[in-house]
Amino acid sequence: MLKFKKVIATSLSVFLVISSFQLKVFAKDENNINTLPEDSLSYIQTSEESIPFVTKNDIITYSLEENADTLSVPSREIWSKNTKSILEDTYSQKVSDILEDDDFITFEFEISNDLDPTEEHIMKVEYIKPESTLATENYDTKITYTWGWKKNFFEYDSKSGKWSSLKNLGISVVGASSIPVANFLASAYSGVTSTFKSDQQVQVDSLYKAYYLNETCHVKESLLGYWLPYCFTGCRKDFMAGSYTTYDSYGQPFMNPPKEITVGKPSSNPTNYDRIKKSSHFDDINWMTKRAIELYKMDGLAHNEVIGYPDTPFEGNQKP
Repeated sequence: MLKFKKVIATSLSVFLVISSFQLKVFAKDENNINTLPEDSLSYIQTSEESIPFVTKNDIITYSLEENADTLSVPSREIWSKNTKSILEDTYSQKVSDILEDDDFITFEFEISNDLDPTEEHIMKVEYIKPESTLATENYDTKITYTWGWKKNFFEYDSKSGKWSSLKNLGISVVGASSIPVANFLASAYSGVTSTFKSDQQVQVDSLYKAYYLNETCHVKESLLGYWLPYCFTGCRKDFMAGSYTTYDSYGQPFMNPPKEITVGKPSSNPTNYDRIKKSSHFDDINWMTKRAIELYKMDGLAHNEVIGYPDTPFEGNQKP
């Protein structure tokens, strides 16, 4: 009997209607949407071996010094090759590099240009080395990192009125203070403000796109050897976007498709975000491992403080 109980969760779908004959519909500001899709990558249970210990004979034979690369030790070299194969088969992505530092042996994955960024993807898997200060006696742990984007835009602020008075109003934008509507709209649609008549009715929407990076701490189950997920943390990175709707003399709305002002680069782990929100323990690997082991030992429900998830579930060869 596996010592693991799944978190009961539901999926959240958000739809964006873009039409020149319909009023626009945006999702409101996204806060604490932490429902875990049942087919998330986070649920996948793999069965690769734990990192082999480096023995005293290994240290003597290979003249290992403190902080030395231990992947040259045959037992770890074989383990890394076998683990690489299992991970590639599981996540349907190629491993691009295997790295080592004082605490981790990390498998990084290739990010091809043809990946759908709104689908959930694996970024890397970090195995805590048994000789690391992060290691907990008698328990093996690893951290998986998954990423993806929301397809739709979230509304941050909205202003409407006759253009003559609207253009000088302040509108709130993510990652910055309020700025004049005319300046904001010009940053998204160059030159468009010169086409508006002073008495024309206009609505301007401050939006953002959301990227997610989520961490899952797995504990290796001792009976059947599965790595079970017990602790989830995450962060959301927001990128400024905008949209506007004009109205003719009959009140008929004509909406323009949303446009990204800040384009996240690189798509797999953007660093040029306008705003970032992290869950309480996102940067605390030590806390995550201790919490995951605690829940594993008591056969408890997984701890989940993830902020959100991309739209499309994982569509690889393996299913949770």
